[in-house]
Amino acid sequence: MKFAVKITPDVEKMFRDLGSDVNEARRAGMINLLEDVEARAVKLTPVQTSHLVNSETNEIKDDGRIGIIKATAKYARYVHDGTGRYGPYKKDIVIIPSKAKALYWPGAKHPVKRVTQKGIKGNPFFLKALKQIKPGEVFEEGVRKYLQSKGRM
Repeated sequence: MKFAVKITPDVEKMFRDLGSDVNEARRAGMINLLEDVEARAVKLTPVQTSHLVNSETNEIKDDGRIGIIKATAKYARYVHDGTGRYGPYKKDIVIIPSKAKALYWPGAKHPVKRVTQKGIKGNPFFLKALKQIKPGEVFEEGVRKYLQSKGRM
């Protein structure tokens, strides 16, 4: 599961005098943005075993125009988006036997031919984290810090 964040704020005036540093300035802005969103998402991610939160990472394309935040745990999308009627397909989950004629589990009163589950509600931790900030401003802050470190502002 991953989300792409593309920022195109009006920072061209900052980039005019940079020459070859343009991509590095963009990368600095994107790094600032992704680190901020990822830090917020870590606090919002539900934790049972910490596998999901530990799978969260980010990457930036070479020119700094596109940043990707992702969780690599196999179940990340289900936690984030939800399942069944709460998920993207908005349908209950129906479980039917694939080899036997009925389903049975310890504690069941009798075998059943099918089980219907509502699903789980999603917890969109990445989107919540992104909504807590103004991405363009965080990006520009990273660019400004880069320019200050190079003595250009």
